[in-house]
Amino acid sequence: MEWINVNTLHFAEIAFNGNGHSWKSDLPIDEPFLVAVETNKGWDIEKVVLTDQIGLQCFSDGETSHYGWDITDVKYWCKLENPK
Repeated sequence: MEWINVNTLHFAEIAFNGNGHSWKSDLPIDEPFLVAVETNKGWDIEKVVLTDQIGLQCFSDGETSHYGWDITDVKYWCKLENPK
């Protein structure tokens, strides 16, 4: 697995408009991946899925819940891959 800087390659195309932003992504909606958000206490790393309407949702045991951070807060992301 490799962490990818969003400045190099973002997991979503973000479009800003007068009311905020929208996005589209080539990632499958139900495929979990990792994101890293820098906070004043260090890094928050979570397994998430990207949903059409809500954005990032934490993913655990097949259930999703609100992540609390926005797509624009993410600094790094990583695809989950099976060990080889």
